[in-house]
Amino acid sequence: VSPHDPEAFVVGFLFTEEIVRVLDEIESIKRDGNVVSVLTKNPFRGGGGKKIVLSGCGGTTSHLDTKRLPKLTSPLTVPLPRIVEAMDQLLASRAEPVPGGIHTAALAGREGPLLAASDIGLHNALDRAIGLALQAKRDLSRTFALSSDRISSEMVRKCLVANIPLIASRGTPTSLAVDLAERTGLCA
Repeated sequence: VSPHDPEAFVVGFLFTEEIVRVLDEIESIKRDGNVVSVLTKNPFRGGGGKKIVLSGCGGTTSHLDTKRLPKLTSPLTVPLPRIVEAMDQLLASRAEPVPGGIHTAALAGREGPLLAASDIGLHNALDRAIGLALQAKRDLSRTFALSSDRISSEMVRKCLVANIPLIASRGTPTSLAVDLAERTGLCA
């Protein structure tokens, strides 16, 4: 993970790993140099027991149980021109240097500003964007995700957990991401 703006990453990661369900469950996030300490109101809840292994080395599937994934409940519809406009904004934002960021992900709505974040990995960038949206008190079910590169099955899983109904990219999604999106009703 890139060291810049760790708070947004931590908030998004804790949420997409289902360690916290709402922002208020995070008691504190403290940074001391490169070390980030987090205290949650329920330190005994962890995401480890529910994690689904989506892929392994070589792209093979170990286990995929879509029944264990959250169901989308978003009524969002987005006109194609809005998706294209938001993607153009995302790609233009990549021209600005971001420390440690080589991939960019963003959340957008039918209106409103784009919340973009960069990181070493796309899934980390998506966690940062989700963290920014949660900190801004955005309703994630009324947003859609954008990716500067490929869409992985892990990104699809994060969108499902966050109730984000659509993810778009300028890159090619993995076959497992497409399969997972089709099985769960996520528009990818």
